[in-house]
Amino acid sequence: MNIGYLRQAITHQRLGQVVSHYAYRSVQRLFDVSVFRCLLVQDSTVIRKPVPSGTECRFVTPDRLRLEAAVTGSGLDAEEVERLLKSGEECFGTFVDGVLASYLWFSPGSAHLVDDIFVRFDPAYAYSRWAFTRPEYRGKQLHALCKQSALDEFTARGRLGIISVVYAWNSHSLSAAAKLGCVRVGLLGIVWGRVWTSRNCQRVGLSLERSSNGKIRW
Repeated sequence: MNIGYLRQAITHQRLGQVVSHYAYRSVQRLFDVSVFRCLLVQDSTVIRKPVPSGTECRFVTPDRLRLEAAVTGSGLDAEEVERLLKSGEECFGTFVDGVLASYLWFSPGSAHLVDDIFVRFDPAYAYSRWAFTRPEYRGKQLHALCKQSALDEFTARGRLGIISVVYAWNSHSLSAAAKLGCVRVGLLGIVWGRVWTSRNCQRVGLSLERSSNGKIRW
């Protein structure tokens, strides 16, 4: 059990949400079933929040990412940063008084989900693969600020919105996404090693695929 997550969950969530979280996880592990929700936020659905003074949202340059990888608590690893940059991923961050407090990674193509499973998505959308907020800045809605600003940048590039995929049992992320204006498009799943995608997800070009030869590829 992740004690750190449990403490944070008890602090920021209702008891029912915490119980549901661990119940879903138990079912997943017991029956070898993973269920995910596809979330989509667009300019027409986003619930905007004002950006506080001293806060700036922008793409994080490669040089800044390399510097951040050496900072304790940044959630970044130097080797991983180089690998992600080489694969064409982009990082969009929220800076608070110059500190990279929260960020999102965006994939240019099919993105790793779990094990040897990848998410394939329509390039008409941007895909947010991973999000992180420094522990000392959590609870300040920085993730929402980051995503709404990233949406503006990708919309300017001609994208229709931002897609993300989260575990169906992750009530904390789902609740935060709802407050931002993310719409629950549909479900994806891994059942006994087989992948499936709901029709609603397929309508936005989303599907799961297994990497060739059962190996993770980047």
